Amino acid sequence: MSPFAQRRDEWSRYLPLLDAMLCSRWNVVSDMVKGEGSVKNKDENSCEDSGESPLQRFLTGQMLSPTVYWLIKRSGVSGALPADFLLGVMASARYAEQRNKALALELRELIDSAAHAGLTLVALKGLHVTQLLYGDAGGRYIRDIDVLVSPAQTELMDTVFSALGYRPSNRLPFQLQRKLAHATQWQRGHTIVDAHSALRVQPGYSLDTQRFIRDSVEQDIYGFSARVPANIDSLLILLLSLCGDLERGVVKARTLIDIWAYLIAFEADTDWRAFFESLEEQGVRQHVMSGLQTLRVCLPGATEGFRKVLGVLGEGSKAPTYREAIDLLSGKPLAGRRWYMRHSRANPATYLSWLILGLPLRRWLDKPKSD
Repeated sequence: MSPFAQRRDEWSRYLPLLDAMLCSRWNVVSDMVKGEGSVKNKDENSCEDSGESPLQRFLTGQMLSPTVYWLIKRSGVSGALPADFLLGVMASARYAEQRNKALALELRELIDSAAHAGLTLVALKGLHVTQLLYGDAGGRYIRDIDVLVSPAQTELMDTVFSALGYRPSNRLPFQLQRKLAHATQWQRGHTIVDAHSALRVQPGYSLDTQRFIRDSVEQDIYGFSARVPANIDSLLILLLSLCGDLERGVVKARTLIDIWAYLIAFEADTDWRAFFESLEEQGVRQHVMSGLQTLRVCLPGATEGFRKVLGVLGEGSKAPTYREAIDLLSGKPLAGRRWYMRHSRANPATYLSWLILGLPLRRWLDKPKSD
C-alpha cells in the first residue's frame, strides 16, 4: 500500500473517532476503541511485538495522543475506556509534558537574555498556545520554539542568539534565507527556535509584524512572564497557519483542534463583528474564511455549536463532504492546493508563478540533510 493510500485509509477509519471525541460522544468513542482492540504488531526492526494498536500508532504519528489524553481527563471518562489504550495516551502526555517543560526553560532563558539586551521577543504558537488553550504542559506535543521579532531588530537578535550558543541551521545561506523565508531557524543541541520577522499570508504578502508586537500582552507561561499575541491575534495566526498549510497542500489535524479549542474557550467573549472588520482592514478576511470552512468540513460534528463564528460563512457556502475532508487530511497536495485556490480567492497568476518558480528550491529544501 502506498504511503498516501495508507494515510487515506487511516483517516477514513479514525476521523469519525476524533470528531466524536471533540463532541464528547464518549459512548461512541468507547465502542470504537474497544472494537479496535490491542492488536500486537511486529516491528520491522525488532524481534519483539510492539504492543501498539493501529489506533495508537495513528495518534502518535499525528501527534494527537497528548491532546486525546487531555480530552479524556477534561471529560472525566477514564473508566469507560480500555486500560491499554488509556495507558498508551497517558504515556504520550507524560513525555510531552517533560519535553514542553524543558522547552519552557529554554524560552525563559531566551526571553530574559533578550530583555537584558533591549530585544523584544513575542512567543508564538507552541508553548503559548498550549498554555492558553489547554492549561496543561502535557496537553499538546511541541516540536520547537517560535518567536516573533521586529524586522528592525534582526541584527540584535543575531547577537543575542549567538551569545547563548545558538547557531543558524537553515538549509540556505543565512542572508538568502532571510530574503526568501519568513523565519530563520536557530539550533542549540536538540533545541530549535524559529525566529519570525514576518507573518506571511500568501506569496508576496505579509501582515504588519510591528502591529502584532505592539498589541502583544504579558502572559504567564509555566511559571514565567512572556509577551504573547493578544488572544484574538492568536486565533488569526492559527487560521492563517492553517491557510498556509492548504497553500502547501496539507492540513494538520492538531491545528484544527487548536482552533476548535480556541472557539470553545473564547467564542462567547469575543467581539466577532470587530474581528471580521479588522480582517477586512488587513486584507485577510477571505483567508480566514478559508480556514473556518476547512474546520467545518474536516470536523463537522465538533463545529456544530459555533453558530456565531461559522454563521459568517453564509447559508450558501459549500456543504461539507466526507471525501474532501479525507483528501485534505491525508496530505493529497493537489486537493489542498485546489481548496486553497477556490476558497482563499488567491490571485491565480501570482500563486501559480510562485508555485512553479519555487518548485526546484522547495524540492531541494525537502531533501534529507546528508550526515
